[in-house]
Amino acid sequence: FSDSFGSWKVTGTRKLSARFVNLNFDLTGPAPAYSGAAVVDYILQFDTQFQTFSASCQGKIYPTGQDPFAPGSTPYVEFDCAYLNGYLYKRVPLE
Repeated sequence: FSDSFGSWKVTGTRKLSARFVNLNFDLTGPAPAYSGAAVVDYILQFDTQFQTFSASCQGKIYPTGQDPFAPGSTPYVEFDCAYLNGYLYKRVPLE
């Protein structure tokens, strides 16, 4: 199970852009409660051999009941994925 749904497209030489919608849950109460949706935009840049890639992202979290894609929607949190900076992700062999 995943709480994300999205798609990707080629946006440059060895470069992909992806957008995901994530369901957010507040885990601080006695039971998990839906707290809104996040829209996260990723950029993946692959090396020349497609063995590693670097990644970055920007995201916004919208409250329950708000359409994150509607014009004028206001997020209650904006974030980046600074934890991705400087890390090269490696291809995992399928053998």
